[in-house]
Amino acid sequence: MSQEIQELEARLFEERLKELCRRAYNQGLDDARTNQSYPPMFKKEDVANYFQVSKASVENIIRMSGFPKSKIVNARYPRDEVIKWANANENIERVNFLKQAN
Repeated sequence: MSQEIQELEARLFEERLKELCRRAYNQGLDDARTNQSYPPMFKKEDVANYFQVSKASVENIIRMSGFPKSKIVNARYPRDEVIKWANANENIERVNFLKQAN
């Protein structure tokens, strides 16, 4: 009986692990589709679309500390660095931004 329970637990664990992997894979695909749908260099309207804010609010965002800017072209922002910056600063910077907007 103990052997049967262990086998059932092992199968249950395996099924849960497969489901977790499937979800992680699908989330990765969704993230890639979303992030890679933007051009490699953001314009201000791309920043507005990404953050889902008005173009006027973009000025506040691009002035935030550490916001990535192109060193070669004015008013261009490297997509991958912007996304990385947004993920790293979503709690602190977004709260500050929302306070400024109100």
